[in-house]
Amino acid sequence: MRNMNWFCEGFKWQVVEFNYGAELLIKLRNGEEELKIWSIWVYSMLYCATQNRERLTQKLGTREAIKVGEKLNVYVGRDTGYVNWLIQDSHPFPSDIEHWIFPTENYVIEYLGFSPNIVTLEFEKMIEVEEEKVIEGIEFTKMSLEYEKERYKRFKIGIYPKLMSITDITCKGDRLEILMENEIKDYKRKKCYNERVLVTIESGIEAVRITENKRRLLLWLIFWNTKKYDPEDKYFFNVENSEFIRWLEEENGKKFERKVKHYCIFSSTFIVDVISKSKPKIKRLGRKERTI
Repeated sequence: MRNMNWFCEGFKWQVVEFNYGAELLIKLRNGEEELKIWSIWVYSMLYCATQNRERLTQKLGTREAIKVGEKLNVYVGRDTGYVNWLIQDSHPFPSDIEHWIFPTENYVIEYLGFSPNIVTLEFEKMIEVEEEKVIEGIEFTKMSLEYEKERYKRFKIGIYPKLMSITDITCKGDRLEILMENEIKDYKRKKCYNERVLVTIESGIEAVRITENKRRLLLWLIFWNTKKYDPEDKYFFNVENSEFIRWLEEENGKKFERKVKHYCIFSSTFIVDVISKSKPKIKRLGRKERTI
């Protein structure tokens, strides 16, 4: 029988909020008890359905967790596969980056950044790294960099505002919302206009990976060299021969029973990769304006 001491007993992931300021908020719930995990300056975040992380959870079962309260198990790593993936994909990169892992009963949430704050009704505290419990090893969340094998095809053809940024990402249950905006300043009228687009995936999400745009330099170079991508107004891609799907199937130890697709959403702030059974819906919202 699999060792089940690795997860946060009774806790289920509920909400993830990620915004342009690179601030991350994770909400976990255990019955009536809610726990918030908050961190600033997050370089990349990954969350996957727990049943898809068989390989990781087996490894965590052999490691000692950092205990927060009675039921919350947290893991922190350095020089892991996830860290190595981002270091190779971007340069320069901080040498003291940490890989935080929050395994729950429904999703495993990971991010690359620095120590988070934990907030409950009883206390608020920053998690302190216990050096003897730090995980090191390339096998932890080792992702592929072989993007040249992938093929990116636009899944949504249309005319969209140029140079849009992803400003807010909200993952709630099995639903993902991504708000994209651009900003136009009219100095004569002393007005600032924001064109907005909302991307929604309503169900069937297996994994989401969010990374700062400037940290995916290797992927950008491949796009530029192969002339696959016009950065001004093309944002929505279906990725064929996906390395992300291949990696997740290796983590799971088997192929997906139902067909999934890898969708990639580019912007000037973040790149979001989604593995899902459902296709994203894209809706243009009304223009917002404010006085300069």
